[in-house]
Amino acid sequence: MKVESSDYIGLQKFFMAHGAGIGERRIIRPFHLRMMRGIVRWMAGKLPGGKLNLSIGVPPGHTKTYLAHDTINYSFGLWPDSQWLYTSYAAALAIEQTEKIKLAINSEWYRQIFPHVGEFLGEKHKFRNRHRGLVYGAGVDGTITGFRGGQKRNYFSGGILIDDPLKASEARSETVRKNTWNWYTGTLLSRKNRADTPQLMIAQRLHPEDLTGMIKQNFSDTWYFLEIPGVDEEAKTTIWPETFSYADAMRLKEVDPFAYYSQYQQSPVYPGGSLIKDEWWKYYDETEDQIKRKCDALIITADTAFSEKTSADDSVLQLWGMKSTECYLIDQIRGKWAYETLLEKVIEFWQKHSERGHDGLRPTVDRMYIENKASGLGLLGQAKTFRKHGINAFPWDAKKFVRDGDTAHDKVARVNQAKLSIFGGKVLLPSDTDIQWVDGFIAECSAFNAEMTQTCDDAVDAMTMAVLCWQALGEGRI
Repeated sequence: MKVESSDYIGLQKFFMAHGAGIGERRIIRPFHLRMMRGIVRWMAGKLPGGKLNLSIGVPPGHTKTYLAHDTINYSFGLWPDSQWLYTSYAAALAIEQTEKIKLAINSEWYRQIFPHVGEFLGEKHKFRNRHRGLVYGAGVDGTITGFRGGQKRNYFSGGILIDDPLKASEARSETVRKNTWNWYTGTLLSRKNRADTPQLMIAQRLHPEDLTGMIKQNFSDTWYFLEIPGVDEEAKTTIWPETFSYADAMRLKEVDPFAYYSQYQQSPVYPGGSLIKDEWWKYYDETEDQIKRKCDALIITADTAFSEKTSADDSVLQLWGMKSTECYLIDQIRGKWAYETLLEKVIEFWQKHSERGHDGLRPTVDRMYIENKASGLGLLGQAKTFRKHGINAFPWDAKKFVRDGDTAHDKVARVNQAKLSIFGGKVLLPSDTDIQWVDGFIAECSAFNAEMTQTCDDAVDAMTMAVLCWQALGEGRI
């Protein structure tokens, strides 16, 4: 059965029927409808930009777990053979939630709505029906064996649901956050029945590098992020005043601003403060070709590392457009590449942006800056290969561009110098939401902090190279 992306009314009616069936008064606020629309579009495969996976960020106590339950309950009414993997930060919590799902599906009120689904039999954490529909519950603190989410077919058949993968009281622990990320990449991603088995995460934000933040940095090309702030400070109200009043919100903001911005505004900041704020970024609407024609010069910045190991840093290549008044990030690629592959990527990226266009008027890339450090020295030694492909490669020596030469190798000092231009609206990003690397770039910049506790900063390094070049070389007049 196919579900239309506009058919959120069915989920809404089911949600209310569930409440009536158990004698529980339920209220639907406008933000609930936004969540339901997003979930139904996810089921229908109609997320914006063709994204496969959906992340919903919503404050605590705003019905996210109820809706997680009913997403699964409702799906069985449409696809009785759906197969679901339900996860949360602890196995005990995940099993508690799957038991509630089982009780609902086996209830009399549910059978009156969906009599064809049949009874689910099995344990609290693993149960199935006669259609081979199945639910499996597991926690971040455990392993998942013998089960994969979804089925091997080309329309919806269940998936992986992640309900609050990080405990609020543990969110400031770097060890716990890294363990959660390693579990996601090393365990959960291997539990898909197909490469395109969809994932749905419903969670409050807890830290710039919680699971949502890390997915933004690394997998933003396949995820759509629906973020629902709980407080409208201009209107002096909240999205659910009966649950969380504006007075309570302002009190929390004063007492614990980190919790306020993270959990209730879905805009986490570091306890010590991130150095680059999301709201500082400005955007341009032109296409890549149009913005290139607008620029006086184009440069590439390269922050490189030679390793394919998952624990290694990424290599990042960025294309920047320069004008006397502004600079524009136009394109970016990143990856963990062995030296030979990295060299190929550099050549391909240069050639991609060396075409003048059909009228010959569009500027081509003028030069490439490679940081003059250990991993960059190998590339800088490829002078013969670079000449063969017309690549003008220059070493980027921090001391020539950082105003205080004594802090040239201090990444925080570089960011502090670059952020003046970002705050001033001089550094622009593409506004096109179909450009998949932008969200990850913003998330990485947001995560960069003075304590240097961020997980990665390779795109930040390439960005500061470009912005400091723009500052030092006449603000774009290179």
